[in-house]
Amino acid sequence: MSKDLNISFEFFPAKDDVGHENLWKSLKKLEQFSPKFFSVTFGAGGGERDKSDFLVKKIHNKSNTPVAGHLTCVDMSKEEINSIALDWLRNGINKIVALRGDVRKKNSKYIPHKNGYANAADMVNGLKKLGNFQIAVAGYPEKHPDSENEIKDLENLKNKADQGADKIITQFFFNYEKFLKFRDAAINAGVKIPIIPGILPVDNFEKIKNFSKKCGTSIPTWIEEEFAGLEND
Repeated sequence: MSKDLNISFEFFPAKDDVGHENLWKSLKKLEQFSPKFFSVTFGAGGGERDKSDFLVKKIHNKSNTPVAGHLTCVDMSKEEINSIALDWLRNGINKIVALRGDVRKKNSKYIPHKNGYANAADMVNGLKKLGNFQIAVAGYPEKHPDSENEIKDLENLKNKADQGADKIITQFFFNYEKFLKFRDAAINAGVKIPIIPGILPVDNFEKIKNFSKKCGTSIPTWIEEEFAGLEND
């Protein structure tokens, strides 16, 4: 892999000790590619959040690669989010990926916590006032599943940038033309911060198909054809 390539890797906290051991082995192997940072997703519920917090701090303490912790608005008050962010900052961690987060109940509409941040843009604004954080936000080449249309989605993206976001990491995609169209539209809308493409390796195509449907990511016909007949592999 070229040393000029700027990459990062995202990790989901493991469910058990065996999974965590395998995750850590993978992380150590990926360090050889000199990633700009590792990021850690933020689980729903107290126990899952504790796993995320543990992994963020372990990477910071035991890896030479910087770490960015995800934070989500869903089911969390401003006080809870700010407390986690400030704890990370006290531990020397100032990189955050600020997200609205997924609604836990299927087919439910997102409703902000009554004492929480309204959305990711609001969180960015609050965290920037709280401390010297470097904040990444999400972008959607095929628009967020909950957005009315692409125009509204771009307005929301611009708002996140205007509130102080430092970079945009996109949802994964399989059609590079959709990414380029999104990038150009964002620039034309006045977004001036870096836009980083999100890439998802395919290890289990059936799972990827289900995940893509949930995320609103289309899968080109040629990819479907490439994996035809390999459902059980």
